[in-house]
Amino acid sequence: MELTLNFYRFKNKSLNLLIMLLSEYEHILKEIKYKKLLKVILKSLKQLVDERVLNDFSSIHSLIKINENDIAIGDKYLIKIFNFKDGIIIKTLYGHLKKVKCLSLLINDKLASGSFDGEIKIWNLSSGLCLQTIKDSQSSIQSILAINKNTLAYGVGNDDYNNIKIFGRNNENDNFSLKLILDGHDDWTIGLIKLNEKHICSASYDGSIKIWDIKYKGSLKTLNGHLSQILCIIKINSNHVVSGSYDKSIKVWDIHSKKCKQTLLGHSGLVCDLANISNDQIVSAGGDCTLKLWDLISGNCVKTFSVQNRKVDMIRIICINKKQIISGSKDTIRIIDLF
Repeated sequence: MELTLNFYRFKNKSLNLLIMLLSEYEHILKEIKYKKLLKVILKSLKQLVDERVLNDFSSIHSLIKINENDIAIGDKYLIKIFNFKDGIIIKTLYGHLKKVKCLSLLINDKLASGSFDGEIKIWNLSSGLCLQTIKDSQSSIQSILAINKNTLAYGVGNDDYNNIKIFGRNNENDNFSLKLILDGHDDWTIGLIKLNEKHICSASYDGSIKIWDIKYKGSLKTLNGHLSQILCIIKINSNHVVSGSYDKSIKVWDIHSKKCKQTLLGHSGLVCDLANISNDQIVSAGGDCTLKLWDLISGNCVKTFSVQNRKVDMIRIICINKKQIISGSKDTIRIIDLF
């Protein structure tokens, strides 16, 4: 069921109205056989509403939740601010020349974006204006992280440089400037997460995860275990991170002991993204065109969703609440009910 955004609100309201009318009509009917038929029709209609499919995009590379109504989407070289409650694009940010690979939210309505054009841009989401551009002539920007309102980290990648750069500023009115370079990975740094104000965690195509002390300017720990490139990483609590890899596996790590506590297997293709639902549940996105809901206590996959009817190289996902996720792949955004 592929729909454009122009028909999204009409479709959703019309289906909900039809469901309401049929639900009322069900109580009026006397014949049991008709009531059973209506229940089947109602179930089918509700399934159509449960998964909303929107394909008014070009090439989705990154997603981030901004607030309870809006997400930012790196759509080719544009950033689109999308209201997922109403199904409309409310703003488009122009400025990058190549695909927008990563996004990170700053406080006070600011957004940082990183692109294959080698630039970091800081945006005012209210006005849609670019406040600052940081140019990195070495390579493309693979990952970005707002550590706090005045500190920004990003990971780069090309054949010669695979470092992490820390930029800072004295206050919100100043521009960011380079403060620190962290070297250690042998390949692209594709994921960055904040552990606390002093420590960050990075994941790389070299198959390793590193814990960094940004105050003392060095790597504290390295976690190894994946058999191929790591493609995504998330934090689930103060002690544990979860990584997904080209080797089709998901690993749960204890960052203090440096040990892999759990390996989750189930995808028949690479694991390209992860989303945290709770301390005990995560969702994974695979190159096999499925999303999987995992129970971390048992280590079992409790539900699988098919999200694409054609082969894709990458699926991005974000959690918008404890019951729903948004997935983005190629030109399509899907809003999916987990429960």
